[in-house]
Amino acid sequence: MTPERWKQVKEVLDAALRRPPEERGPLVGEACAGDAELRAEVESLLACQDPAREFLETAAQLAVVRSLAEARPRRGRAPASAPTRS
Repeated sequence: MTPERWKQVKEVLDAALRRPPEERGPLVGEACAGDAELRAEVESLLACQDPAREFLETAAQLAVVRSLAEARPRRGRAPASAPTRS
């Protein structure tokens, strides 16, 4: 892919990613204006983007939940950092 072509792909892709998913198809269709190859490339990249974003969001949420669970004292037990009475 030439640098000029990549610039076209990137411009359409960036514009599509700034829109909600339901608005992307019409935007890409209009921006590609009959250039089937450009449209296919952008749609391919968009298809990869959504699962990657979902994976990262899920992983981040899981990390937060685990962190909160580890930081919260358990019932009937003193927090790890609190002194215990003997």
